[in-house]
Amino acid sequence: MQHSSKLSPRQSETLFDDALPDSPEDFRDEVATLKMRKRRARARQRRWSVWLITGAFTLTSLLLMVTIFSVQAEHSRWRNRVAQRETELAVLEAQLKTGERRLAALQSPQGRQELLINNGYLKPGDRYLEFKEDSDKSKQAESPPNDLTPHTSKWDSSPVQDGSIWRGAWNSLSEKWQRLREGQ
Repeated sequence: MQHSSKLSPRQSETLFDDALPDSPEDFRDEVATLKMRKRRARARQRRWSVWLITGAFTLTSLLLMVTIFSVQAEHSRWRNRVAQRETELAVLEAQLKTGERRLAALQSPQGRQELLINNGYLKPGDRYLEFKEDSDKSKQAESPPNDLTPHTSKWDSSPVQDGSIWRGAWNSLSEKWQRLREGQ
């Protein structure tokens, strides 16, 4: 049928005649069909909303899990770095304590002698003599060299200072060899 805006009263009745059920049972069937269609539509809407809510919950859960795992990995990395720094700190503290003990030993003459014996510079039972450092060296540097004041270059290569006669012989030979090479 064509739809026109101007319908006669007779045409309007015939237009809706085919839509009306013929019997009350058909009417009930139509109502039941409409109700069933509405229920199905609502059920479909509920299923979609359940799927959307489930999907949103799943995505949110995944994002939270990824965040938790990344934070946990970073936390373990920092915990390992802290443990490494703590071991470095313990090593440095041990070195500091050893240094403090050595320094305390160097403050006393007995401690210096014990340190020299432990490091092999003195044999046990050898005498260790200490001389106080005076400002005589500065006075000696200010005075003009003469026969009475010793020259520092001669004292530097002396065997007594080095502790060995062979070292003094080696120094004197190296000085002579250097003078020969220079042509003096």
